[in-house]
Amino acid sequence: MLVALFLLGYVVPRFSAVYDDLGKQMPWGTGLLMGWGRFLHEHAVAAGLAALGAAAGLVYLLSQPAMRARMLRRAWRIPKLGARLRLYELARLYRTLGMLLKSGMPALAAMRSTSGLLGPELRPQLALALADVEQGRAFSQAMPSAASRRRSSAHAARRRAQRPHE
Repeated sequence: MLVALFLLGYVVPRFSAVYDDLGKQMPWGTGLLMGWGRFLHEHAVAAGLAALGAAAGLVYLLSQPAMRARMLRRAWRIPKLGARLRLYELARLYRTLGMLLKSGMPALAAMRSTSGLLGPELRPQLALALADVEQGRAFSQAMPSAASRRRSSAHAARRRAQRPHE
């Protein structure tokens, strides 16, 4: 993306003057690109200030916890990205749990202390698994079971929300 911005912001404006001198009729897309180059060349300071303002606005938005949370919720809904985020969070959870258990920390205390590593999408599943382990269920059975119960309860809630109100 940085390369594309460099090409559009530096290379195209430099070459647009060369192509203007040819005097030949160019395809529509090339003409549009050359027009963009001329515009940037003529208004370089304003375009630079606009780019800096946009970057500052983006940094400000990303510094707001509510905005970051909203963007993360949307990212979880993107199928491939959501699967990657889930894998990343679970790997971090299991790695940390393994280190805590290996150091001698009791399993329930380790599960409670690692819940902060998970985002709001997976934290309820860990709470369900923790309840199962507290009731004597094996950890290896509690984690997959909690995930499937969470998915089925979310599916049921969506179905209830789709029903017409009587």
